Amino acid sequence: MIQPTYLQPSMKIERRRYVCPVCGDAKLIEVRRIEKSVVICAHQDTRGGTLPVIALREEGALAQ
Repeated sequence: MIQPTYLQPSMKIERRRYVCPVCGDAKLIEVRRIEKSVVICAHQDTRGGTLPVIALREEGALAQ
């Protein structure tokens, strides 16, 4: 029988729902409690590059 391993509370995965302030798209993202910020979306800039949309972990609504 395999014994369950201990997982630190800071490493537990939470599912949070984020809404991109640029395009309004809602996304469900899995984050760990230790993370401070999360990339929720990416958009093209005027020079052809990609700009990430970053939010704090606490800004997302906890999903069950």
